Amino acid sequence: MITAVMLDGKHAPDLILQCGEAKIEGPPVWRFVAAGFLFMFYISGKSLPAQMFLNRTGSTILLVNDIKDIGFLHRKLNKVATALRLRESKACTVRADFGLRIAD
Repeated sequence: MITAVMLDGKHAPDLILQCGEAKIEGPPVWRFVAAGFLFMFYISGKSLPAQMFLNRTGSTILLVNDIKDIGFLHRKLNKVATALRLRESKACTVRADFGLRIAD
């Protein structure tokens, strides 16, 4: 299954996230994000919905979701944003300790 990841109504082509395993409503899923597309691979011997796969003509449905609607991805990016803000605040503190003026 492939989902185009949107951020504020625009595709997020710079978004990359390493592969990880999860359970989504049953079977294990391997998922990763590359070029702003979420790729999910189900590992199961059971039947899954047909729209999740290539059809006989070689086409498939491309889902489009805002990052806020993709729970695990939204949580991960919130953690990254928090870490960046913390890093930035520490850098500002260090600069302030050296008596440097910090531009807004």
